[in-house]
Amino acid sequence: MPNIASSKKRVRTTVKRTAINTARKTRVRGFIRKVEEAITKGDKSAAQAALKVAEPEIMRGVSFIISMLIFFVLSCLGAGRRSYVHLSV
Repeated sequence: MPNIASSKKRVRTTVKRTAINTARKTRVRGFIRKVEEAITKGDKSAAQAALKVAEPEIMRGVSFIISMLIFFVLSCLGAGRRSYVHLSV
């Protein structure tokens, strides 16, 4: 258990963000499943409607994935927080 105030806050923030990200991933999977089911049934209009509803949530999920990918790439390059390595996305 952390003793420093900033560490305690970081633990609280991590718990909140983990819950949000888990819920978001679950929602994205559900939306994608509905689109795939409509495609499998061969119902083009239902598939298009499901995709239109799913698209904003998928984009929210993608922005999270892109930020995690950038973090991974920077950490693999050995770039710290104060590094001057910048990536344009």
